[in-house]
Amino acid sequence: MSIVGHRPLKLAIVGTMFGAYGVAAAARQVEGMEVIAICGKDPEKTAARAKEYNIPRTYTSWRTMLDEMQPDLCAIITPPHASGEICAEALARGIGVMVEKLPAGDRLQTQQLAALAEQKNIANVADYIYPQLHTFRAVQDWLQDGRIGATLSARVDWLFESYDVRKKSDSWKLWPDQGGGLVAFFLSHVLYYCEYLFGHATTVQAHVEDKTGRGGETLAIILLKTTSGIPIHINGCNAMPPGDPEHRITILGERGKIIIQNPGANPMRDFTAECFDGNGNCLAAAAEKDYIPDDKITDSRAWPVARLLQNLHEQACGQPESFYVPHLRDAARVHQLVDAVRSSNQTQEVVHV
Repeated sequence: MSIVGHRPLKLAIVGTMFGAYGVAAAARQVEGMEVIAICGKDPEKTAARAKEYNIPRTYTSWRTMLDEMQPDLCAIITPPHASGEICAEALARGIGVMVEKLPAGDRLQTQQLAALAEQKNIANVADYIYPQLHTFRAVQDWLQDGRIGATLSARVDWLFESYDVRKKSDSWKLWPDQGGGLVAFFLSHVLYYCEYLFGHATTVQAHVEDKTGRGGETLAIILLKTTSGIPIHINGCNAMPPGDPEHRITILGERGKIIIQNPGANPMRDFTAECFDGNGNCLAAAAEKDYIPDDKITDSRAWPVARLLQNLHEQACGQPESFYVPHLRDAARVHQLVDAVRSSNQTQEVVHV
């Protein structure tokens, strides 16, 4: 389905947190896109967000917003247990969608949403933002160019203390049965970008536990193996002691290695990537700070989100996609991997995917 004409595409947003500072801020950077309304549960908070981001209309009912505003596109930035119904309704109306990492509360519903979008040819993107960074795309180019020869193995370390763990909140983001937990909320990004960089995973083996004593899910050790036999070791923890966070990917090849890392506080802008030969000589380097401005007002995540929205705009207008971004079918695949991680942890067995 494409939208004919040259008028700006109308974007409605459901969700007042990342929906505002991530999506509304990103939409400002996309030519031909206009945010027309935002929906949230709290009328005062929603009104404040609308004023901050210059959004003309506010709603507390997403269904009323879709009825009255008739948007071309809808960003659904809500918890998985709530977003599935909204996404299904938007797709049924022919509205293009931006969805969160897990767009529904269970894998079957995510698969159904992906199938509906493809059946009706409706524009859609999923919020896996890391491969939209220049550093990650540079690394994919280096791997495809054979800079370090065939990939032998990869390791991901993402160790930090999340806001909700630090504050001991009761947010859904902490609880697996509500669509949260370390694996679904954070490591879903890792599961996506590992397949983006290294290809399809065929097996999953995992150990998951809670390190806070609250019964959530804050530590995960995962081993993926790809169709080409590459082992990928993933170590994730969002309950680390206060200190410097670590997000690092180390890729070992036959003739060298590649390191992607973020040693700083800015979740996007501080990423760097370096490619080394077998003697430790740097062959190539990339720094995200060369592409994302040092903007103290705009959240740095808005920049990769803008690429997602640009692609969504292209799809909705029937234009060729100028670069690949994740879609609902990719979210369905990640949902399968998330379930496989938890199944492996429960059974203590290797799960084939």
